[in-house]
Amino acid sequence: MNGKLCHRKNPHPNRLPEGEGEERNSRSALEKRMARASSLWRGATTDQSGRRDHRKPEMECERVFLSLGSNLGNRQAFLSAAIAELRKIPDLTVLGISSMYESPAMFMTDDTPPFLNAAVEIRTEMEPQALLDRLQEIEVRLGRQPGPRIRYENRVMDIDIMVWGERKIATPRLTIPHPGIHVRRFYLQPLSNLAPDLIPPGFEWTVSERAEQLADRQPLRQICPGNTRQSRKEGHTDNRSIAHARQVRDERGKTP
Repeated sequence: MNGKLCHRKNPHPNRLPEGEGEERNSRSALEKRMARASSLWRGATTDQSGRRDHRKPEMECERVFLSLGSNLGNRQAFLSAAIAELRKIPDLTVLGISSMYESPAMFMTDDTPPFLNAAVEIRTEMEPQALLDRLQEIEVRLGRQPGPRIRYENRVMDIDIMVWGERKIATPRLTIPHPGIHVRRFYLQPLSNLAPDLIPPGFEWTVSERAEQLADRQPLRQICPGNTRQSRKEGHTDNRSIAHARQVRDERGKTP
């Protein structure tokens, strides 16, 4: 054989030699199982074919809470219209809506109309700055005047990001958790409807505990019960609320 290794020629080149196909199939199945287990460990998911799905599992999504407020016009209609607008955002899901609470305006004159506030829990793949842009667009669509923000003023619609998972953000445009969350019961009480045991990053109390501490100094009146587990309805809009919001916006625009 002149020192060369001889290999038996396969009479059927399109078929694997006997036993070799079973071995390869078994190895392939094992590799798929190992790859799937590794992907799940790293936080990814796999489909039935074993291909990796890079979408974040729902259980790992950060809990994001918004505050909605209005003290002009039909306040309840404006809050409903804002929620309808949130549902239109493609990368956003509304998970829960708190009760609506009425409270006196803080840091404003005594004759200022009272505010109506609610909290909304959402899930989104957007980053906070991108979501802030969309929220401000909704405020303007519902009648808030664009331009520089005045800290204490009457508002058709005000939407704030209160809490975003465990994130702590401090930029000129955005601070999370909201810097006023610890002293404003109109934030805390609606939020406690959705997540009573939530402890915002950097704080030692739950939102329900802090809301109770402020109860004597900041009275609230529940106006409308909420839905603490509200599934997103594709294409759902509250046309009457949006129509009213636009009517008030147009009337304000005509005021000299």
